[in-house]
Amino acid sequence: MTDQPEVNATPARPTLQSCGSYQGAPLGGFGTGGIVRSYRGSFNRWTVKAGAVKNFCIPENMFSVRTQFDGEDPQAVALHPGYPRQRPDDNSSGADLSAWNWSYSGKGAAYYALYPKAWYHYPANDELAVELLCEQFSPILPGRYRETSLPVGVFDWKITNPHDRPVDVSLMFSLANMVGWFNDFSRDKPHSKSGGNCNRLVDDSGCCGIVMERAGNGLNIREGLGQFCIATAPAENRNVTRRLAFPSSVTDGSDIWKDFVSDGNLDDRPGYRTVPEADMAGALCVKLRLEPKETQSVPMVLSWDLPLIEFGNGREHWRQYTRHFDRSGENAVALATEALNKFPEWAQEIDNWHQTVIRENPTMPDSFFAMLFNESYLAVDGLTVWTDGTKENPGQDSIFAVIECPDYPYYCTLDLWIYGSFLFMYYWPELEKNVIRRLAAGVFREDDYLRNCMSRGHLFQSNIAGAVPHDLGDPNDDPIFSINNYSWQESNKWKDLNCQFVLNIYRDVIFLNDDELLRETWPAVRAALRYLKKFDTDHDGLIENDGTPDQTMDNIPMRGPSCYCGGLWLGAISAAVKMAERIGDQTFITEWRPIAASAGKAFEEKLWNGTNYRLDTEGESPDALFVDGLFGIWFAGICGLKNLISPDRYRAHLSRVYQRNFVEYGRNVGAVNITGWRQAGQSGESNFNTKECQRSEILYGLNLSFAGQLLDAGLKQEADALLDCLYNTAYKKFGLWFQSPAAWTEDARFRAIINFRPLIIWALISRKD
Repeated sequence: MTDQPEVNATPARPTLQSCGSYQGAPLGGFGTGGIVRSYRGSFNRWTVKAGAVKNFCIPENMFSVRTQFDGEDPQAVALHPGYPRQRPDDNSSGADLSAWNWSYSGKGAAYYALYPKAWYHYPANDELAVELLCEQFSPILPGRYRETSLPVGVFDWKITNPHDRPVDVSLMFSLANMVGWFNDFSRDKPHSKSGGNCNRLVDDSGCCGIVMERAGNGLNIREGLGQFCIATAPAENRNVTRRLAFPSSVTDGSDIWKDFVSDGNLDDRPGYRTVPEADMAGALCVKLRLEPKETQSVPMVLSWDLPLIEFGNGREHWRQYTRHFDRSGENAVALATEALNKFPEWAQEIDNWHQTVIRENPTMPDSFFAMLFNESYLAVDGLTVWTDGTKENPGQDSIFAVIECPDYPYYCTLDLWIYGSFLFMYYWPELEKNVIRRLAAGVFREDDYLRNCMSRGHLFQSNIAGAVPHDLGDPNDDPIFSINNYSWQESNKWKDLNCQFVLNIYRDVIFLNDDELLRETWPAVRAALRYLKKFDTDHDGLIENDGTPDQTMDNIPMRGPSCYCGGLWLGAISAAVKMAERIGDQTFITEWRPIAASAGKAFEEKLWNGTNYRLDTEGESPDALFVDGLFGIWFAGICGLKNLISPDRYRAHLSRVYQRNFVEYGRNVGAVNITGWRQAGQSGESNFNTKECQRSEILYGLNLSFAGQLLDAGLKQEADALLDCLYNTAYKKFGLWFQSPAAWTEDARFRAIINFRPLIIWALISRKD
C-alpha cells in the first residue's frame, strides 16, 4: 500500500458546475459502461446506459464484515463510514436497510488508486478485529483488446488476523438486481423498473454466486436487459452461503442483517419475482477461520451482461464484448468465471504496465504517475462506445468513440481528440485508427440540412465537404451516422480542426509505422488542407482567423493570423509534405513545400512581438498570452518536426507565458488560460456560463499540454512546478480525481467534469518502444 501514489480522500465541494459526488476508480471495460465504487465504499456513478451518466447510491450495493472470537459476541459492520449517501451535502435520513450497522467511522482507513487498480485498506482497531485490504480492478490491459472489452470487476480481498488467538470472519457482498434500470437518459436512480426481476443461484465449477436477471430475459433483448452476477471461487477452507433474494426498498433490512450477524452465514431462502415498485437484492457471504497472524485471500467478482445499447434516435448496437460471447444476455456467469480464473494474471499485467511506464520516465515524480494513470479512467467512464455491429448487422462495422464530456455530449470531438488520444494510440492503436478513419470519411461528407448556431442565432449547413467534422455525433441523436452535431459555433469555418486532423494522422503514421493508414487517409489529408487554404486571404502562406471564435476556444474571438491556429497550420502542412514524401506524391510536394516555407516566415514576422508570440494580429487583444498558443508547434515536434519556429523564441515565449499566466496570475491553482485580455480582469475570477468563461479559468487539459511544452523546451523546473500545482489542486485541494473537469477557478467552481482533454498527459511520457 505505501508504495502506491496516494489519492487524497477529500471530496470536491459540491457546486453547480460539479456533481459533488464521492468518487473512485470505475470498474468495467471499454464500451461496457463504467461502475464507480467511491473511496468510501459505495457504488454511486453509473455510465452503463449508452451516452448517459446516472448518479445514485443505494445501501444494498455494499461489502460488510462480521468477526467473532471464540466465546465472545460477534461484531458486524457495513464497510462504509456512516449511511451511504451520494453527496457530501446530502443530509436526508436513510430508511432503506437502516437496521444494518452503519456505525463504522472509517478511522485509519485509506484509499489509493493507480488506475485501473484501486486499494481499500481497513486497519484492525476497536471497530474491526481484522485487517482488510481490497485490491479492485478490471482487466484494462494494453494490447489485449478482448480482455479490455469485458464487463467485469474484481475485488481481491486479503484478510489478516493480527491477534494471538483465532477469529472467525465473514465477508458479505450484496447487490441490487438492476436489470432494466439502464435504458434512459435520466441522471438519477431509476424508479419502478424492477418488475419481473428475479435471482437464481449458480454453482458452476470454479464459480459460486448469484445471477440477477429478468423473467423471459432472452425473448426480446433490449437495452438494459441481461444479467448481473456476484460470485466467488469455492475453496476448502471457506464456507460460501447466499441469500438468493431479499427486499431492499421500503424495508429496514433487519431480517438479512440479523441472519448475517447470528452465525456469519446466510440462510437459504426461496427466490421471488419483483413488482415494478419494489427493488430486490441478493447477497453472497464467505466465512473462514483465521489462525493467529494468518492471512487469507477471498476473491469476489461482479460481472454484467447487458449486450445491447440504444441511442436517442433508436438505433441499436451490440457491445464489443459480445463478439467473444453470444448475444443472449445470459453470459454473466461465463464472464464471472473467467474473471475468477484469470484475475491473478490480469493483476500482474497491470503491475507490469505501471512499472514499465514508471521505469522509462525516471525523472518524473510519483504525483505525476498518479495523475497519468488515474486520468485514464475516462477510457471507460467517458460514456465510451465500442460496438460489434448494429442489431440488424452484428459483427460488422465496429465503432469506437469516447465523449468530450457529459455536459458537451459529442463523441470524438476532434479538437479534444488530438489532445487525449495518445493513450489509445500507444496501447490500443486499432481503436485510435477506428476513430481517425471515421473522421477521414467525414471530410467528404456533404449534408445540406441546417443547424441553428446557438451563440449567434443564424442557420448554417451541417456538413460541408472538405471541412473535417467537429465530432462524430451526439448520443441523444444517432452518433457515427449523424455527425457534426456541435452547434454553439459554426465549426465548418474553424481554423484548427483540419490542421489537427492532419497532424493526428501524421502522428499515427509515424508512431505506428503504418503506411496502410496513410494510403487510406491521404485523399482526406489533401482535401482538408485544400479547404483550409482558402482562409489564407493575403496569400502569405499563413491562414487567418475571421474574428469569430473559430477554433477550440469557442468563446474567444481571434482575427488575422494567430499563434494557436497559425502554429497548427504550420505543423499540419509540414507534416503533410513529409507524408507526401513517404507516399510519393510529387505534385503535392511541389505545391505545398513552398507554402510551408512562406508560412514559417509569416508566422515569425507577424506574430513575434519581441518577447513572445501574439495571440493574433488584428483582434481585441493581440498581445494577450494564451497558455496553449504553441500547441501545434509542440505537437509537430513530438512527431519529429522540430524547429518549425525559432527554438530561442519558442523557449522565450513559454517562459513569458509561465511567468505571466502561472506565477503572476495563477493564484496557486494553475496557469490562467489568457492574460492581457483588454476587456477582462486578471483577478482569477470566471463568469461561468457566459462568453467570458474561458479567459480567466484554469483549463486543466491545456495546463497539462503547457507543462509538456515546458518540458520540451528544457524548462524542467518550471514544468515540475506547474505539474505539482495541478496535482495539489485537482487531487488534494478540490478532490477532482475521477471527475476531472475542463476548467476550474480559484474558488472551487468547476466546468464540464469527466472531460476528455486531460488525457493529454500521456503525451508527456517517454516510451522506449
